[in-house]
Amino acid sequence: MPVNIVHEMGSDFLGGTVTREHVVSPSDSPTIVSISSSVVSTPAQRMNSPEYLATVRRRKAKTIGVAVAGLEKRAGGDDFEAYTYKIVEDIRALLIQLSEIHREGNTREILRQIRDTFMDGGHSQYKAPLVRKTVATILETLSVADEVTAEDVDRTWDLLFDRGIRASIPPIVVVEGE
Repeated sequence: MPVNIVHEMGSDFLGGTVTREHVVSPSDSPTIVSISSSVVSTPAQRMNSPEYLATVRRRKAKTIGVAVAGLEKRAGGDDFEAYTYKIVEDIRALLIQLSEIHREGNTREILRQIRDTFMDGGHSQYKAPLVRKTVATILETLSVADEVTAEDVDRTWDLLFDRGIRASIPPIVVVEGE
């Protein structure tokens, strides 16, 4: 007879032990088996630590960088925009995941800069090999950095600007009054 133990961990990430005793039959003499299940909560508590989220940043930046480089295969197609959608969504998801960690603020700014280059028709820039290579290189840098600094943000901005990779800026409407 199976013994089911359900062990849930709450939002407080506290561990604990559940113990059940179960009589096993048939046997010549009654046998009691004690079963314990323990949850070790320390890894779950660390899931929101700056160190863990830096690991997430490195892993996901690498994945997004590979996806940007992979746009080369689709650059000539009429459906190119569809392949950029997943990249923008991956950037958005990473921004949300890193939103609570102040130490990753510079990473978020770089990701916003890259995301914005895709917006409002900017995705067509990624048909150019230099654009893909530049952005993939920036993401590769995020994937290996222990820490992302304000200087990295400035370098990224300058690199995007120097390569002509720009975010679409909405037109400024000037209302003239009497």
